[in-house]
Amino acid sequence: MKLEDLPSIPAGVRFGAPITAIHSDSQFYPNAHEFDAQRFVTPHALDSSKHTSSCIDRLNSKQSSVEVSNNFLPWGYGKHACPGRWMAVDMMKLVLACLISEYDVQCMDKRPQNTAMLNVLLPPTRAEISIRYRSLE
Repeated sequence: MKLEDLPSIPAGVRFGAPITAIHSDSQFYPNAHEFDAQRFVTPHALDSSKHTSSCIDRLNSKQSSVEVSNNFLPWGYGKHACPGRWMAVDMMKLVLACLISEYDVQCMDKRPQNTAMLNVLLPPTRAEISIRYRSLE
């Protein structure tokens, strides 16, 4: 199919993708409604014998946190997918590692529900947490 054969979308038209439904579909993710901390950990990261794997191996591994596919959409899809996703994931890992190694974090109450705004789910902004610097001594 050529680009000229595709239908065009008129200016001003809004459309969306059912991202929450896709990310919650058991067809794509086994036990999609259950928390799985290892869901997007690359297989080579779980195998200590492959810690010297190359960047190419990491890019080719399935279910990577920087993967761009039609069933994992946080980074967009196609040629306009986020070019900074590798740096963003590395920064998130760095911040999380610093947080859990140097601070004690505790939730104060039951987690509030997400807020839906148009086709976007927003995390709770009024949740209370306690953060205390952990003495390294």
